[in-house]
Amino acid sequence: MTTADGTEHTVTVTINGSDDGAIITPATPDADAGTVKEDTVLITGGKLDVVDPDAGEAVFDAKTVTDGNFGTFKIGTGGTWSYELNNGSAEVQALTEASEPLSREFTVTTADGTEHTVTVTINGSDDGAVITPSVPDADAGTVKEDTILTTGGKLDVADPDAGEAVFTAETVTDGNYGTFKIGTDGTWSYALNNGSA
Repeated sequence: MTTADGTEHTVTVTINGSDDGAIITPATPDADAGTVKEDTVLITGGKLDVVDPDAGEAVFDAKTVTDGNFGTFKIGTGGTWSYELNNGSAEVQALTEASEPLSREFTVTTADGTEHTVTVTINGSDDGAVITPSVPDADAGTVKEDTILTTGGKLDVADPDAGEAVFTAETVTDGNYGTFKIGTDGTWSYALNNGSA
């Protein structure tokens, strides 16, 4: 700039930048959510896209997160994420088909700190129970007319699904021969109907 007599002076203007917020979107619909299922679907994943006008900031912070005993979440700088279920965990195996699905949430961030949530749903499945005699031959018994009128034993059950390691109590009439009973703890008995013709 100059004055009327031609004297000059320089005015300096400094232009500072500012952080423009990144915009995170799923690469495809619902690519920020996934589902795994005990014993059957052990891995899920997806991809997030990020747009950021600030140079060099359109990337994600890569990280690996151990999700307690349930699984492992990973995301790379390009936005590709995965979740692997820890199927051998007792907490996972305790889930049943009827269990309330578990919702796990993971916060991912871009280079400028913009956050987005990835949600993984964990579903349970029914594990088959294993039934064994409490002692050898406890799943068999003998009765004899007029002399040995009752017999019994006990069965054990192992089932990793929470609350399912029990028997269904029932009483069964065995025609005119006798009556069979079993309790929820696996104790069973058979009473001979000795008065039957």
